[in-house]
Amino acid sequence: MEESKMLVKSDLESFDIHSSHSSPSADSTNKSFVSFKKEGCKSPLSSWGSRRESGKCFSLSGELDYLEEIIKLKDQVENSENQVDDLWGELKWKEEELHNLKEFSEIEIYKLKAQIEESEAKKHDHEISKLVKQLEIANEKLKKSEDENTILRKELENKSCENHELHGHLIEAKENMVESDLELVSGRKHIQILENLVIIYEQEVQKLESKMLDSQDNFSLEKDELHFAIASLLKKKIELTSTLANCVFRNKELENKLRQYEAEKLKQEELHATQQVVLQNENNYLWEELGKRTEDIEAVTKELYMVMIERDEANVKIDRLEAEICTLICEI
Repeated sequence: MEESKMLVKSDLESFDIHSSHSSPSADSTNKSFVSFKKEGCKSPLSSWGSRRESGKCFSLSGELDYLEEIIKLKDQVENSENQVDDLWGELKWKEEELHNLKEFSEIEIYKLKAQIEESEAKKHDHEISKLVKQLEIANEKLKKSEDENTILRKELENKSCENHELHGHLIEAKENMVESDLELVSGRKHIQILENLVIIYEQEVQKLESKMLDSQDNFSLEKDELHFAIASLLKKKIELTSTLANCVFRNKELENKLRQYEAEKLKQEELHATQQVVLQNENNYLWEELGKRTEDIEAVTKELYMVMIERDEANVKIDRLEAEICTLICEI
């Protein structure tokens, strides 16, 4: 922003300096007048106008490309946030399922302990040791599933941190876009000032041409006045050519800056591409980990179902033993 203001100010100062210090000689005045008539009083700023229009189109296309990159980055952040939300929902559902499974296992453990105490009183050590081992296996499986859920929770927290960093990159990109917009606005103002100067100069040239044509009719009577008008006209022409040279120089500087801006934009595009690849790899890894976790949970549920079946068989055996004990008591 400050650099564009300094460029406009330096352009105006250079125009004032050239307008105050240019003074042609008499011989060069006459020769320039003849060449000026042969050329038909054409304006030397037509080529600069075409370059200026192409520069405008080029800057607008670069601005649109930069906006498209910002929108793509924002869409990536939103997709990543949606994936994290889905993972959090699935984790909460698994935690609730694990909590219910844990409560159910504790109830079953309490019942089995009661049955074990009864069986210890009745001296059935072999079956009691089997039940204890089964309880220990079930507790170990529950601990493993809890550890897996804690690991998954840590991975989700890391993913949330990465999304926060992406938000920071998006905010920085928006700030850079605002700065580039300000620079473009200042450049347009500078171009508008130059266009106004060109219009003023062309109007002055047209006025001088009309005066020159009128003075040609009375050339023999107003020779001295005509020489004075030609001298002033050539002075204006030299000022305009010097101003045009400055404008061409400034235009080249702006083109160099545009090339630098394109190089920086390419670097940013490569950086965004690498970030996108990293995010895609991380998402694929998380999906694979979720698939593995679901398979592990299904295996745990199957093993728990087998434990419940074995518990039912143990209950049947205990009922049978109680019936035998009752018959023994009755016989005694």
